[in-house]
Amino acid sequence: MQRNITNDLVLPAGGVDNTTPRPTFYLLGGAGGGGWTGTGGAPDFFRDKLINVVTPRGAIGSQQADWAEEDPKLGLYKWTTYLTKELPPLIDAHFHGTGNDAIAGMSMSGGPAMHIATMDDRFKVAGSYSSCPTTTGVLGQAFASSTTRFYGADPDNMWGSSADPAWAAHSPVLNLDQMRDLKLFAAASRGVPAETDQEVKDSPAPLLVIDEQFNYTCTRYFVDEAREAGVDIDFYEFDEGTHNWGLFRRQLPETWNTIGPALGVE
Repeated sequence: MQRNITNDLVLPAGGVDNTTPRPTFYLLGGAGGGGWTGTGGAPDFFRDKLINVVTPRGAIGSQQADWAEEDPKLGLYKWTTYLTKELPPLIDAHFHGTGNDAIAGMSMSGGPAMHIATMDDRFKVAGSYSSCPTTTGVLGQAFASSTTRFYGADPDNMWGSSADPAWAAHSPVLNLDQMRDLKLFAAASRGVPAETDQEVKDSPAPLLVIDEQFNYTCTRYFVDEAREAGVDIDFYEFDEGTHNWGLFRRQLPETWNTIGPALGVE
């Protein structure tokens, strides 16, 4: 992508001196590009688990995709290539990865994580945290487009015009047949404000309620469609929590009940 990419890395006990082979969890941030190793609480949660946790930074407004065209604002984006071809071999080589991996994302990156998991056999489990796992239909296309436009980019540079078949090709809900060999999970909240909610800069509290309710509706639809198609998916439903790190931090340990067994990690 003609740039240097910073990756946040959480290693098991012993750090770089721990040479025990282990899986890797690619834990993707939202439209802003990161966050799990800070307010997301990943270091605390994974400190006693034999697994690498990797969060690439800088995928701002990207849908974690390989864009069709270079964007004047965001530049050349080839995030899918990075997450399937470039980064994993380096993690395996330098941090004793086994190639038996998981991938998940929050908000913007949840649906893309599921799509990316269909492109590489290394991924055994994939999931979304408060996301909209579709890029088609009125809601799905609006969600995907808004995550790019918010950062001044043109979504046409991503997958072409709204009628381009590339939008459907990247839509998890339309490609469930490709997910039959995966273990999936999805987490979302009904959006009732919770005591654990955190403020989000430039996003008033009422908007965070609406954001989470939107993603809950989208997630619920995806889960229903996946189950109807015979896809193995766990749904983690929360009553309280708006679209902020207070919720995502609560979702992470719950979804470990899916991730850990799928990777053989306690």
